[in-house]
Amino acid sequence: MTTEHRWYPVCRTQELVAGHVAQSQILGHELAVWRDHIGQVHVWENRCPHRGVRLSIGLNLGESLQCRYHGWKFATGTGQCIHIPAHPDQTPAENLQVTRFRGAEKYGLIWTFVPLKDSIPQMPELPLADGITLRSHILQAGLSEVLDALGKIAQPIDAWIWRDHDQHIPIHYLLQPMDQRFVAIHSLWGGYLTHKDWIEISRRENARLTLAFRSIDVRSGITP
Repeated sequence: MTTEHRWYPVCRTQELVAGHVAQSQILGHELAVWRDHIGQVHVWENRCPHRGVRLSIGLNLGESLQCRYHGWKFATGTGQCIHIPAHPDQTPAENLQVTRFRGAEKYGLIWTFVPLKDSIPQMPELPLADGITLRSHILQAGLSEVLDALGKIAQPIDAWIWRDHDQHIPIHYLLQPMDQRFVAIHSLWGGYLTHKDWIEISRRENARLTLAFRSIDVRSGITP
């Protein structure tokens, strides 16, 4: 799956709790997303270079990520293998590295892009200082079908960022093309919310999106 060379959101900031490794996907690439011991965000290919086991089920040790299968450890900054338990006295070869993607944190979301070119795309700018993420939803549908349904409640700022039709409702919808079959939608509220308000607005948005996407196969539906 190919599309624009740009930054896409891949998960919400609050998913990266200490010691956790989140699983995500962008343009067919499975991702392991995590935060190290100094708070830096990392976006790696979700695959150990040894046996291909998903790193998202591995151990976040802060200064390294450890594969669950054979215990190989990979350094945070480089993705370089730094320890092989079966050969503790051996220095791992330099080509034993995890494929890394650039990561950024903005608007309450973690972003990345697929390096299809040498250049780094410009980060999208929204008309708000910060944002509060509501619930994210995953749809099993093609991108064109998702855009047609989204048009019932929002209008495009560009192909991947939409704004609520009602200008008094400060909600943006940011699209994450996961692969040919799945698209995630991240709802972003542009303003302050108390916890009580967040719950109320999140429930309302969940109902609106469910209604807007009712034409999409019920078996796929919306995952809260």
